[in-house]
Amino acid sequence: MKILKEDDYRATRWDGGITREIYLYPETGSYQKREFQVRISSAVIEKEESDFTYLPGVSRYLMMQKGTAVLSMPNSEKLLKPGEVFSFEGDVPIHCSGKGTDLNLMLKDGAEGEMRFCILEPGEVLLLCSETKHFMAAYLIGGEAIALPGSETVRAGETVLADVNEKLEITCRGTSPVRMAVITWSVK
Repeated sequence: MKILKEDDYRATRWDGGITREIYLYPETGSYQKREFQVRISSAVIEKEESDFTYLPGVSRYLMMQKGTAVLSMPNSEKLLKPGEVFSFEGDVPIHCSGKGTDLNLMLKDGAEGEMRFCILEPGEVLLLCSETKHFMAAYLIGGEAIALPGSETVRAGETVLADVNEKLEITCRGTSPVRMAVITWSVK
């Protein structure tokens, strides 16, 4: 188990705001060169109107942490509220209306995965068991938790990473619920 803090994230500016790269696999890869299989990032959307980066061959999962966004695609629109996960292919042109903060999972070159939203009430425990060939991450959006093994404190904006076949136990600490995204993926 490894805990990533906000200081560990790589921040870059994009047309609509600032993106913080939380995790990249392989770690020697490069998002700018499109040399990756898995990328987890969080973007602050500062402009009311922006366009998503064209990423052919990339499957994407997007969830708003704060704010709402209207995603306009060639044949449809999607209102995305906090906690809702929307999946789409990176070659679909998407125009975004709205400001806020999102969480983004990108998968390519044979990587597969998913992202889901979870709420833990005070004292509640979530046991996550990665399967063979699956990695996991829990990104805390709000609240504070204890992650085992190790009894590490995890706060909003931090990420718990687990390797293949590792078990994680996350316990909501304090009087406020924990809101988080649970992400699993496998690579070939």
